[in-house]
Amino acid sequence: MTPDTYTVRKSDLAVIGRQIADKRQMTVAVPGGTAEVTVPRFLRNQPALAGDQIVMLARLALDLEMTMGWAVDLECAYQDGQLHLLQCRPITTLAQAA
Repeated sequence: MTPDTYTVRKSDLAVIGRQIADKRQMTVAVPGGTAEVTVPRFLRNQPALAGDQIVMLARLALDLEMTMGWAVDLECAYQDGQLHLLQCRPITTLAQAA
């Protein structure tokens, strides 16, 4: 699966790039765990995150970078509009900035 990719400028947290993936599978909650299901056609090319959610994630990443002392790779989830940090680890590879 290819995720959506968002590029945020650190200096002012402006979203300067968006690559929205064609999402075909998604994970949903089911009794006792999760299941992979087909994404409904009308949702396949919709952004996974709204602009304010992207900025909130970027702000969290910057705060964690300052706290941890290294660039971070985050796993997060939103539930009922609330951001949840699932995992934070050092980035092991960095893409070259254009």
